[in-house]
Amino acid sequence: MEQALATRDQIGQAMGVLMARHNFPDDQAVSQLRRYSQNNVKLREVTLLVCDQGAPPGP
Repeated sequence: MEQALATRDQIGQAMGVLMARHNFPDDQAVSQLRRYSQNNVKLREVTLLVCDQGAPPGP
C-alpha cells in the first residue's frame, strides 16, 4: 500500500515537471509519461528520471 502511494506521488511529481517545463496540460503529461515507459522502461523508473533530471530517458 505504501509503495502504491509513493508511486502515485512520483507520477504526480513527474507530471508537474513536464507540465511546468513543457507547458503541457495534465492529460498530455500523462500521455507523455506513458509514451516514455513503452520502451521497456517501467513507469516508476521513468517518473524517477523525470523528477531527478527534469527530462525523460533517452532513446
